[in-house]
Amino acid sequence: MKTLFIDTSLSNLVIGIVNGDDLLYIESNKLSHQLSTYTLPRLVEVFNNCHLKPNDIDTIMVIEGPGSFTGLRIGITIAKIMAWTLNKKIIPISSLHAMALSVNDGDYIIPVIDARSNSYYASIYDNDLNLLMEPQYISKDKLLNEIKKLKGNLKIISDHDFYLADLKVNEIKLDVLNIVKSYINHEGISVHKLVPNYLKLTDAERKLYEKCD
Repeated sequence: MKTLFIDTSLSNLVIGIVNGDDLLYIESNKLSHQLSTYTLPRLVEVFNNCHLKPNDIDTIMVIEGPGSFTGLRIGITIAKIMAWTLNKKIIPISSLHAMALSVNDGDYIIPVIDARSNSYYASIYDNDLNLLMEPQYISKDKLLNEIKKLKGNLKIISDHDFYLADLKVNEIKLDVLNIVKSYINHEGISVHKLVPNYLKLTDAERKLYEKCD
């Protein structure tokens, strides 16, 4: 069974193709604001490099969020069009859970995404990947308070290195093979139900609610 994995949620464009227990190809490039220009051409190159056609894929897995609003829309739109036109199974994956699945040590795994304005998207898992804090949009102070409750070896990870107060946050590279294997038996969802999971209102939505109030 061949699976296409797409992640456009953060600073890296990640495209992978997995066949059973084998990672056939992985593409990971920092493209930032160039995602809209390069994602589709890079996807075509990945298929060419693997000597595959899009219809050879059985399942499409795509990161649904949280992350960059624009980035999420790009990846999800491409995944939906492919799944719809090729009649393929589609599976959404949380960006935070994908990061947690890419770590193999630590008593607690804390994936964190910078949401600006001293706020973050974050969740907390134990070393068996049991969810201890639901993925959420959370202020810096509240997140630090949650982290301070934990005793043991903390693995705080993100898509780039930075400091959260005095805590080092380490860049993590997605383990695409492990992510795909962890979700391969997921039944998937209807293409029509796949939408970005922003975890917070977009600016346009926020302004609309403020106007209504």
